[in-house]
Amino acid sequence: MILRNILPKTFLQFLFIFSVTILLIPSPLLFGDASATIIDKLSEDPQFRNLLRALQHTRLIREVNRYEVATLFAPTNKAIGEAWWAVTREKLLYHFLGVDMKLEELKPGRLLTTRLKLDGRLGDGGDNEPGQRVKVEREKDVYVGNGKIIGEPLLADNGIIHTIDDVLEIPLDLNATLHQLDIRLFTQYFVKKKLSHFLATKSHLTLFIPIDEAFSLRFKKYERKYLNGTCGGGLDDLELVLGHHVHDGLIYTEDMEGSQEKSTIQGEPIPIVRENKTVIKVGDGHIIDNNKDILANNGVIHIVSRVSAPQALHFNELKYLCGLDATNFVEWIRRAGLEHYIQDSETPYTILAPHDDNYNAHDKILDIINDNIKSTASDNEKFLKYHFVEGKKTISELTDGLLLPSEVTTDDLKGHHQRIKVSVKPKSRRNDDYVGNSLTMPEVRFNDLSIIGEPVEIGNSIIYVLEDALTQPHDIIQTLSLKTGKKFHEFINAFYVSDPNDTIRNLPGTTVFAPIDEAFTKLGLVYNYLLHPIGKQDLTSVLQYHVLDQVLYSEDIPQGKFMFDTIEGEPLIIQREKDVIKVEGTNYTAVVTEKDVLTRTGVMHIVDSIRIPPSVNITPYKILKGMEAEKMIELFKIANLTSILNDTTEPFIILIPPEKQFANLTIAAKDPEKLSRILSSHIIPGSIDIDRKEKKMFTTLLTSSTKIQINYDILTGKPYVELQGSLSFFEERAKITAVGKTSNGGGVYQIDKILTRNSTQHFTRAGLGVLIGLGLIAFFTGGSGVGIWGWQKWKSWGYTPIQDGNAGAAERDSIDPGDAERGEVPPVQDDNAGGS
Repeated sequence: MILRNILPKTFLQFLFIFSVTILLIPSPLLFGDASATIIDKLSEDPQFRNLLRALQHTRLIREVNRYEVATLFAPTNKAIGEAWWAVTREKLLYHFLGVDMKLEELKPGRLLTTRLKLDGRLGDGGDNEPGQRVKVEREKDVYVGNGKIIGEPLLADNGIIHTIDDVLEIPLDLNATLHQLDIRLFTQYFVKKKLSHFLATKSHLTLFIPIDEAFSLRFKKYERKYLNGTCGGGLDDLELVLGHHVHDGLIYTEDMEGSQEKSTIQGEPIPIVRENKTVIKVGDGHIIDNNKDILANNGVIHIVSRVSAPQALHFNELKYLCGLDATNFVEWIRRAGLEHYIQDSETPYTILAPHDDNYNAHDKILDIINDNIKSTASDNEKFLKYHFVEGKKTISELTDGLLLPSEVTTDDLKGHHQRIKVSVKPKSRRNDDYVGNSLTMPEVRFNDLSIIGEPVEIGNSIIYVLEDALTQPHDIIQTLSLKTGKKFHEFINAFYVSDPNDTIRNLPGTTVFAPIDEAFTKLGLVYNYLLHPIGKQDLTSVLQYHVLDQVLYSEDIPQGKFMFDTIEGEPLIIQREKDVIKVEGTNYTAVVTEKDVLTRTGVMHIVDSIRIPPSVNITPYKILKGMEAEKMIELFKIANLTSILNDTTEPFIILIPPEKQFANLTIAAKDPEKLSRILSSHIIPGSIDIDRKEKKMFTTLLTSSTKIQINYDILTGKPYVELQGSLSFFEERAKITAVGKTSNGGGVYQIDKILTRNSTQHFTRAGLGVLIGLGLIAFFTGGSGVGIWGWQKWKSWGYTPIQDGNAGAAERDSIDPGDAERGEVPPVQDDNAGGS
C-alpha cells in the first residue's frame, strides 16, 4: 500500500529530471548535423540575422519549420538592410521553393515555383495550383530573379539554403511589367484602347508582345496611322490586333512542344511551333530567345519578332483614306451617304482625296453642307462625287492633258460626265510622305492641284491625296476671270455687251473658243465697231460663232479638217495636224494655244485670233461708224463715194486722216468733185496684207500717177504711208495708227494726217541730206545770194495758208481741181472750231 503510494511520485520526479537533462544537452551532440532545420542553419550564421528577424516579425518561423522540404534563397544582412521590419510575409514566401534545388540544377531560363500564392493572381486556385514563379538566369554567375547566388549552399534537414545578394522582387502585374520593358508601341496601344486595367487585374494571361520594329514591318505607315485613330473604326481594328496576341491562360516556353494552336481573346487561334530547342515560332514571327518567359504576378510575357494580324483585320478604301489624313473627306462621304464608293467597292475607282491639313478644303465643303446656306443634297453629292473617277488609273496611265470623267453628271453637260484635267510634267521629285521607300515619280496634278506623297493602291481602287479639294468648273466668265497668265478682259467685256441675259453663259453642253486680249487687238478698228451699239447684233453673231453646240474636247477632234456646227448657224472649220489645232476663219486662222479649259457647261479652248462668221459683213462704213467718224461718212456721201463704204465684194484700202484736217461740210458741199479727188487720193483699190511687212507701192483710186507706198520704220517697225510725187526728194509720210479689215479683204487704215504737199510737208532723210549739203556748198563758196534765192524758191513751193474769216472765204472757194490730182491739197480749217 505504502509502495503504491511512493512509485507514482518517484516516477514523476524521474521524468522531470530526464526532461531537463535532455533540454540541457546541445542538439548536435544529441542528434548530430542531420537534425538541423533551415531555421537552425539561419540561426547559426550571423549574416542571416536580419532575415531571421524578418521571419520572426512575419510569424513564419513555425511555418518554415513545418516544411518537409524546401529551398530558401536567403538574402544577407546587407541585402535586407536595417529595415528588416518592412519585409513583408509575401516577399519572404517568394524566397522559398517547395522542393530542394541543388546549385547544379539551376539551369539558365529555368522557371522555379515559389511558395508565394497571391489572391487574384497566380496561385490563387488552391493548394494544387503552383505559386508565383522565379526565373533562373545564368552566365558567369547564377541569378535567381534579381538575386545573385553567392557562396556555397547550406544543407539543412528539411532543405537547402542558397545565399543571395539581394532581396527578390515579386513580379509586378502585366500592365506594370509592360511599362518596364522597352516595348513602347504595344504598351501605348494597350493604353490607347484602355486595356491597362484589364492587364493589371486579369489573371492567368499570356502576352505575345511584338517588338516596336515589327509594326513598321507588318503595317504601312498609313495603316498604322489608321489603327491609331478613331476614323473608320481604327481603334476597334487595333483591338483586334492586340487581342490576337493575348492568350487566356498560362503558356511558358517549357510548355511549347511540337505544333499547336492556342486560343486568343480576339477569337482566332494563334499557331505555335517549336522548330528546335531554341526556335519557337508564334504566328508570323518567333519568340526572341533572351526575351521569353518575362514573369508577371498575373501572367507571362514573350517578346516576338513579328506582328500577327488576324484574318478579321481587313483594310479597305475608307480605312486607307483615314490613314492618309483624309479623315474630313471620309466624314463628308459618310454624311452624304456615299460610303459605297469607299467600302470594298467591286467597281474600281480612282479616288482624289483632299488632305486634312488644308483648311481651304474644309471651308469649301462647309460652305456646301452648312445648314445656313442654300444648298441641296444634290449639291453636296456632286461636290464629293467629283473626287471619284471610275477605273483604276495608275501613275503610268496618266498623261499630260488627259481628261478623266468624274462621277458627276449634270444637266449643264446634257447628262455627260464632268471631267478632271490631268497635267504630268517630266520633272522628277522624290516623295516619301506616305511610303516607306522613296520613289522617283513625275509631277502630277489634277485640275492644277498637286498630289501629296505617292498614290496608294487598295483593292480595286487607287487613292491620290490632293493638297486641296477639287472645285467643279465654273461658268465661262468665272473660269476666264480666275485664269492667270493670259488676260481675257476684252472677251469678258464682249460677253457682257452682247449677252446681258447670260444666254450663252448658261447654255448647256457647249464648246467655246475663247480669244485672248491680243486677239481683239488684232481686230483693231473692227472691234470698236463691234462694241458700238450699232454693232451689237454682229458682236452677238461673232461670239456665237465661237460656240459649238456640243462638248468637243481636244481628244475628240480627229486628225484632218472637219466642220462643226456653231450656235450662230454657220459651221466652223477645225483642222488638226498631230497636236496642233487650228480654227479657220475669213481673215484669220486661229491657233488653239491652250486646250481643254473645263467649264460648268462644257469646255473652252483658248485661241490667238477671232473669227468673223460669213454672216457678218464688215464694211468700211461699219468701221467708220465704230470710229464715230460721222463727218468722214458725210464727206464720202458728198463726194458720191458711199458705194465704196458699203461695197461687200470689191476690196478697198481707205486711209482715214483726222477729221479736223478737212474743211467743214458746207465748203465741201460746194465742190464735191474736188472733195472726191482728195478722198480718192486716200483710197487704194484691192487688198493689202499689212501684217507681212512688205514694202510695196500702190496706185490710188485718183490716178495711176498718184501712188502710195506702205513702209515700215527701221527703228520701231511700225507702218506708215508715203505719197509719192514727181520730186523724189520730198515724200509726205503719215503714220498708220490703227487698222480695221473688212470681210472682203479690204480695210480702213487710220492715219495721223492728210496726205498733201504744202509748207508742212516732210522731207525724206535722203532729200533733206541733199538740200543741207547743197546749202553748205553754196555757203562755203561764197554764193550767199544763190543760197538766199534757193531758200525763197523753196518757200514758194507751198501754198500760202488760207486765212480765217471772210477775208479768206473767196480764196478757199477757188481751189484748183488740179491740185488734188497732184496731191497738193491745202488744209482747211473749220470756221466754227476747226474740230469734228
